[in-house]
Amino acid sequence: MVRARCVHGFKLGLARCRGGIGPLGLHEIYSRLIRKPAESGGDRFSATGVVYGPSPRTWIQRVEPYHIIALGLAIAAAGVIWLMLKAEDPRIAQLQGQVLVLQQHIAKTAPASTAQVPPTPPPPKRYTTYEKEQRLRAVDEIYNVIATQLQPTYNEGRKLVFEIYQAPTIDDRAEQHLTDYADKAQASFDNLNTFLKKYNYFADIVQVTTINKFNAVAATHGVKNLVPEIQALRIKAPNDIHWFLLRNTTMMDALNQIRDFEQYLNDTLPRLQEKRAEIEKAEVYSGQ
Repeated sequence: MVRARCVHGFKLGLARCRGGIGPLGLHEIYSRLIRKPAESGGDRFSATGVVYGPSPRTWIQRVEPYHIIALGLAIAAAGVIWLMLKAEDPRIAQLQGQVLVLQQHIAKTAPASTAQVPPTPPPPKRYTTYEKEQRLRAVDEIYNVIATQLQPTYNEGRKLVFEIYQAPTIDDRAEQHLTDYADKAQASFDNLNTFLKKYNYFADIVQVTTINKFNAVAATHGVKNLVPEIQALRIKAPNDIHWFLLRNTTMMDALNQIRDFEQYLNDTLPRLQEKRAEIEKAEVYSGQ
């Protein structure tokens, strides 16, 4: 309840009052009677106001920012708890069960199906009678060069190189023997290359002989380099040639060359035999 009286005709509220009661808004009364007492001098007017009950803005003035933050966190925590306690959709559980059953079925049937279905064999080769004869001839001629020329050359070279390495004394003609071996190895590989060029249109046959990359250079450079090494040792250390050769890198290169030669023969000859067997099994058809 608010009481007000006017002095010198000052308006309060909506009506001109003369000692009567005029309606005032609460905010206007608060501004005029409490917050601005100095502006209304005693010679102009005097007023008294009594307000029953708390001010409508009191609770807003007491709210701090951290109160709102705390309220938001509490709401968020409640939402998390609600989601955790919420029952899962039964359709999701049903789908997960179906996936599990399918995985178990695949695990049980996959090994059995793999064992029951053998890999598809490649289609058989088919040649004309003439082509089959030419292929067999190519394999036989290439195989013959390797078996009758390269194989004996390797045997000779192996015996020679290991004797030089192991013998306590070096033969006076060791250098000449090494040179003769290198020349023979070069000639044998030259003959092989002649047949490989002759039958180069049978690429699959030629490829069998080149899977292992050993060649004439690899077969001869080691023993060729060993010749001047022995000659130099005869001059510098004639009584200790064997001792130096046991520790000589050129000697080791010659030994490794012989081992590589052996590996080439062990790889190539069986592959040629397999190729010949494959050609023999090929079907023959009539063609131009």
